[in-house]
Amino acid sequence: MQWHDVLTGHAFQSWIFTVASRNIVRIGQPLDPFTTSNRRLIRTSGWLTEIEYAHSLSRLVNKERAEHQALTDLQRAHLITRSDSSGAELSRLGQLVLDCWRRHSIDNDIEQYEVPRALSLVLFAVSLNDELYGSIIDYWHEIRSVYRVNELIADDNALTLLIYINRTENHYNPWKHLYHLRFSISDSNPSDWSQLLNSLMGIDSDLDAAIQNFTQRVADAATRSRGRRDFISALEIASLGQGMCDYFFDAIQLNDSARDVCKDILKEFSPSARIPELGVVEANVLDVLNRRRNVILYGPPGTGKTRTALNVREHWEGINGEGTVFNITFHPSFSYEDFVQGFRPEEDQPGSFILKDGILLTACKKAEKEKENIPNGQGKVLLLIDEINRGDTSRIFGELITYIEADKREVKFSFSNSIQGQLYSIPDNLYILGTMNTADKSVSLMDTAIRRRFAFMGFFPDPAVYDETNSWASEIEGIRVGEILASLNRRLLDTGIEPDRALGHALLGLKSDSDDVKQQLIERLHYDVYPLVSEYCYMNREAIREILGEFVDEFGNFRNLDNEGLIEALKSLIEN
Repeated sequence: MQWHDVLTGHAFQSWIFTVASRNIVRIGQPLDPFTTSNRRLIRTSGWLTEIEYAHSLSRLVNKERAEHQALTDLQRAHLITRSDSSGAELSRLGQLVLDCWRRHSIDNDIEQYEVPRALSLVLFAVSLNDELYGSIIDYWHEIRSVYRVNELIADDNALTLLIYINRTENHYNPWKHLYHLRFSISDSNPSDWSQLLNSLMGIDSDLDAAIQNFTQRVADAATRSRGRRDFISALEIASLGQGMCDYFFDAIQLNDSARDVCKDILKEFSPSARIPELGVVEANVLDVLNRRRNVILYGPPGTGKTRTALNVREHWEGINGEGTVFNITFHPSFSYEDFVQGFRPEEDQPGSFILKDGILLTACKKAEKEKENIPNGQGKVLLLIDEINRGDTSRIFGELITYIEADKREVKFSFSNSIQGQLYSIPDNLYILGTMNTADKSVSLMDTAIRRRFAFMGFFPDPAVYDETNSWASEIEGIRVGEILASLNRRLLDTGIEPDRALGHALLGLKSDSDDVKQQLIERLHYDVYPLVSEYCYMNREAIREILGEFVDEFGNFRNLDNEGLIEALKSLIEN
C-alpha cells in the first residue's frame, strides 16, 4: 500500500475522530439514490402504482413507520413528489420508470429482475439530466478509475466504506487523497482500508473508540448493501452499453431472462442517453470544471488538450443530452460582437442592422431553458472554446469577464445597446472549457483578468504514455519511443527553447498494429517534428542541427533516410 503513510497521518486521524465521535456517522457521497435502509426496487412498482391511482400509500402499507420510510426513499430517488405529509404524486421520472417496467413485465416482486429495474431508473434519470444521479454516476466513474468493479461488488464492506469516506471534515477528504494517488493504488484492493484502520489502533484510547464506532457503522450498513450492489451493477451496464456488457453479465451471474430484459431496455435509448466511458484525465477535468465552472487546458502541441476536450464533450452530451454543448474557435479577427452581442446586417433588408446575440448569450439562453425544463432545475450547458489564446480575450469577453466568475453568476447586468430595462445574467449552470496551445502564446501573456477567472490545467509531454497505450508502438528495434521524445525535448531545452514549446507525445504516436512503423516515424519526424523545430529555431540552421542531429544534413535540411539510417540516427539522438 504505497498510499498507506499518506492516510495515517494527523489529518486522517483528526478526520476519523471528528466523524466517528458523533452519535450518527453520516455518509459522504452516496452510490445509490436512497435514504433509508430500503435500498431495493422489488416493492417499488407496487408503491408507485398505488401512488399513481390513490396519491398515497395508505391502502398498501399499514404500518405508519413503514409508509413513512417508503415515501422517504421514493422522494429521495426523485420517483415521487410530496405536496404535504400525506399526499404524493408520481414525478416525471417515476412515471417513465413505471411505464418501462410495465412494458418489459418487470413491475413485480421477482428478485431476478432487480438489476433491469435499476438499469431503467439510471437511464431515464440520465436522459432527464437529474443532478442527483449525475453526481452518483460521476463518483462511480471516479471509483472505477481506481478499483476493479469485480472487487467492489465482491466486498460489501469495502463498497460501503467508499460512501462514508468521501466527505470533508476540517478541510480534509480521504477519498480525494486516494483519487489523486490513483496511479499508485490501482493494483491494491479496497479491503486494504481495513488494514489501514487496524494499524491506527493503540495510538490513543479516544481514537480507538472512534475507529471502532466507525467500523461498526460501516459493517452494519454493509449488511444492507445488496440493493446497492444491484444499483452499481446497473451503473456499470449503462456505462458499457449494449454489445460490451456480456462479460459483466457473466461476472455478476445474471440469468438469461434478466440479461435479455437489460438488452431490450438499452435498445430503447439512443447512444447519447447512455453513460459514456470516462477516462481518468477527463474525469479530473470534469471534477475541476464542476467546482470552478471555468477551466482552460493548456500545454504544448500534441499533449492531448483538444482530444480531452472532445472526450469531455461526448461524455457531457451523454449525460446532459444533445444540444447542451456549444463549440467555438477563437482567432485574431474574432470579436466581442461575434461572442457576446452586436449589430449585424439584416438578411431580408439591405442596409438595415439588427442586434443579435453571440454564442455566449445563446449558450446562456439554452442554460436558462435547461433550468426550466429539468425537474430539479440543474440541466447543465457547456461552452467549449478551442484556441482561446489566439483571440484578443480582453476585447472578446468585454464586461462579461466580470460576470463569468463563479461567485458573480446570476448577477443581473445590462449592455449599452440593450433595450432599456432589459437585464442579463450568466447562469450558474453554464460551464466554460477552453484549450490553449502554449507554443502559440505563453501562459504568462494571457490577460490577467482571464487568468484569475479560469482554473488552468496543464498538459505536458509524457514519454511513459507509449508504454501505457496499446494502440501506440512503444519501441522500434529495442529503442523506446518514449526515449526518443525525451531526448528531443532535452535538446530543445539545451538550445534555449522554452518548455512551452516542447514536443507533445501525440507527435510520435505510431500505430502499433501497422507493418510500417519505421516509415510512420520517418514521416512524423519529417512532416511534423522538423517543421516545428525549424519554426522554434527561427530557421537557425546550427540550432536545428543541434536538436535533430543525424536527421538533418549540414545545411539543416531533413535527410532522406532508409530503415538502417533511421536506426543509426535514433541511436545517435539518444546517446548524445
